[in-house]
Amino acid sequence: MAMGAKSEFREKRSAVVFMNVVVLCACVRCRTRDRLDALGNAKLRIAMAYGISSLYYMLLRTQGENPLQHPVKGELDRIKGYVQKTQKVRGEKGVRKE
Repeated sequence: MAMGAKSEFREKRSAVVFMNVVVLCACVRCRTRDRLDALGNAKLRIAMAYGISSLYYMLLRTQGENPLQHPVKGELDRIKGYVQKTQKVRGEKGVRKE
């Protein structure tokens, strides 16, 4: 294989692996959605979004790109904000009297 063909193959393989992870996460969410409360569902969605974005961040690093200047960095920061919100809700949930 020529160098260009190897690079193209690696990119396509990476895209296929990435899409498989996305599909797997969707299957997990469908199977667990009815078993979790609202906070549990939110935490699951946040964990999956963070995991997928982190994998993409690592993919960029392996491709020699700077992920700090890519929109995925902003997405990770946005997701971290949601993590903080769920932690705040979880803390308040334990204090509330029902």
